[in-house]
Amino acid sequence: MINLRSLIALAYTLMIGLAAPKTADVSPNFFSASIAIASFFEQGINATQAENFSVALQAFTQAINAKDHPTAAYANRCLVEIQLQQYEAAVSDCTIALNQSSKNPEAYLNRGLAEYRLGNYAAAIIDNTHLLQLQPNDLRAYANRGLAEAAINQHELAIADYTAALSQSSALEPTALADIYRKSA
Repeated sequence: MINLRSLIALAYTLMIGLAAPKTADVSPNFFSASIAIASFFEQGINATQAENFSVALQAFTQAINAKDHPTAAYANRCLVEIQLQQYEAAVSDCTIALNQSSKNPEAYLNRGLAEYRLGNYAAAIIDNTHLLQLQPNDLRAYANRGLAEAAINQHELAIADYTAALSQSSALEPTALADIYRKSA
């Protein structure tokens, strides 16, 4: 039987490894966007992937400041702000992205992570619950929600979510699991 300490360690590892936010899979609206917006957006994606977050922040801001405010630029700027530990700004940008498209799972994941890091555990639980409504098998949402529940002493709920995350981890490829174990070592 897995003990609580092992579940918490795995959940924390999942949060750091697998639950790390990723760029939103929403592309800019090319029908109404100018070439400059796509260019700024693409620069932001490239800078994010290269972990050059200050350049990414500027590029996504330029895309947003253009006449067509793409949801993708807000969602990805939210991710960058998390990486720069600008959690209030991240919550704001993810909220704008979600107001423009309420079915954006990465925006829920990222806003939930920012809320967690701000100590807003109830808001983090709500965002991860919304994510699970969109993607019922998302182990990142189970792990992150479990961490927020543990932070407010809802240990039974946290254990249930850690267990759900563990059950979802069997769907991962062996290399992804190896990365989780290597990061936890």
